[in-house]
Amino acid sequence: MAAYDVGPAGFSPDRRRMAFIRQYHAENRLIVADADGTNERALATRREPEFFRGGWNAPAWSPDGKTIVCPVSLNDERGQYETIIGVDVEDGSQRPLTSARWNFAGQPAWLADGSGLLVTASESANAPAQVWHVALKSGEATRITNDHSKAVMEWPGALSIPFLVEIQTLTFDLQTFVNCRMSPQSCGGNMTPKTL
Repeated sequence: MAAYDVGPAGFSPDRRRMAFIRQYHAENRLIVADADGTNERALATRREPEFFRGGWNAPAWSPDGKTIVCPVSLNDERGQYETIIGVDVEDGSQRPLTSARWNFAGQPAWLADGSGLLVTASESANAPAQVWHVALKSGEATRITNDHSKAVMEWPGALSIPFLVEIQTLTFDLQTFVNCRMSPQSCGGNMTPKTL
């Protein structure tokens, strides 16, 4: 069976393995392989109308290498929505990481300590993507940006850190950012977004 499309690869913490989404006719698969492309195997499969979100999104390996996170499109009695799931690297079992329901879920990125992740997501078709923090233990999803195009996050004693949500590139210490955003007292004050 020939593949129609292959998404970008995400690499394991030891850089020895990679994971990517491969689209087939009415299904897509989360594929794991050695970094050189050998020993390829399908870890998990989803069939329409539910599917892994490929495109520009690379699967994200947890810091301990045991879980791969992917955005997915799901359907239930309330309709179609997107969220993020974790896939066990050993057995391929899938579990939701949050109860959040987004119109669009984009690239996930793990925090270095494995306590949670950041994901770009939009709440409606007309809303811009924002950065959300998902706490792994509780599954709680908290929006940590509130911008319409370009934002600056500031906190006392630090330089302003600009970032563009659209390009989904975070160029600062994610752990410090989330810690400060979730508990401003730990950073000596409030951390607030400002639209430029």
